[in-house]
Amino acid sequence: MKLDRTQTAETNDYPVLEPGTYDFEVKNAEHTTSSTGNWMWKLTLRFEQPNGPDVTVFDYLVENDKNVWKFNSFLDCIGSKLEDTNKLADTIGEIGKASVEVEKGTNGYQDRNRVKRYLPKEEEKKPAPKKQKAGDDLPF
Repeated sequence: MKLDRTQTAETNDYPVLEPGTYDFEVKNAEHTTSSTGNWMWKLTLRFEQPNGPDVTVFDYLVENDKNVWKFNSFLDCIGSKLEDTNKLADTIGEIGKASVEVEKGTNGYQDRNRVKRYLPKEEEKKPAPKKQKAGDDLPF
């Protein structure tokens, strides 16, 4: 499923999603450093809103042992088998689902969304194999 490419007007007020689960598309993945000097990936995610403009949410995947779970969760979400985090930019254009929440704004900044968790990609539903009755495989 591809998301609608609706553009939003640039204003000082950014739309905020209600807490819940939404489809997203990876718009950008930038390798940078955090304020504490750790290497990280800054993800720009475009979330689809049912009745309104698309919403941009930034998420940060910090490269340290403590945050390996978040990398794995993100990659499972988009169905990627990527094993080298240096190639995370290859995920641009991928889609997935994530649970988002609202983070209250402070110091004059407005409320904003943040990714609470990435949801694993749903495997295609395959029909259950039909059960054979005992003796159905006999040649006579």
